[in-house]
Amino acid sequence: MSQTEPTLITEDVYRTYRDKQDNDIRKAFKQQTSLIEDGNKQLTATFNSKLSNVNGTLSGRVGELSHEVQQLKSEVSQVKRRLDQIEGDMGEMKTGLNQMQGRSFNRSRILPRHTLSSIRVFKPDVGFTLPDYFPHTVNDFWKLQFPPQERN
Repeated sequence: MSQTEPTLITEDVYRTYRDKQDNDIRKAFKQQTSLIEDGNKQLTATFNSKLSNVNGTLSGRVGELSHEVQQLKSEVSQVKRRLDQIEGDMGEMKTGLNQMQGRSFNRSRILPRHTLSSIRVFKPDVGFTLPDYFPHTVNDFWKLQFPPQERN
């Protein structure tokens, strides 16, 4: 059997060996750091490129949407104007119907004590209103036709 002889390690040999290991470790860390930094630079460049493409696309789309929103606003205002016009027309039609019903009802009233139905009037931008004074009975109506000073 062969025996190996023990080797004595001196402090200088230990330091030299340890310094070499430290240098190798530092070199490996520097290589890893360099690889990581290069990867980060590539990722950042790719990300910025993609982000600028997205920003450009979004800017164009926002412009298109702004235009479409303006068109919608215009169409909505046209619809509102048309509805206002229709509302006015409906008010006039309701007024005409109300006046016909009121006149028909009031025409059938013949006795002085019979009550009359007041006839509403439609005013644009105001709506239906009652006249300031409308006679309550047939007798009050005839008093309007022939005031007391004219009866003599």
